[in-house]
Amino acid sequence: MSAMRSCAKKPCAAPPEATIALRYEARTVVVGDLLSERDPNLMDLCRSHADTLRAMVGWRIEDRRTGPPSEVPVRLPEVEAAAG
Repeated sequence: MSAMRSCAKKPCAAPPEATIALRYEARTVVVGDLLSERDPNLMDLCRSHADTLRAMVGWRIEDRRTGPPSEVPVRLPEVEAAAG
């Protein structure tokens, strides 16, 4: 049985609604729909933290969320490449 997931921002205990990946080579933060399974190479954020996410200087945010969290993982090439 998998453990309950929560937002990666501490001390936030809200349920995650988005998964983010960092693409270092492109200086891009990719925000995608929540993956159905936790990936230790990626970060899960609640809606509030995902919506207010700020990129570092020189980086950009690419929001690719399509809707509410899904039971089926959304396969974004950028997310999979970052998990690598």
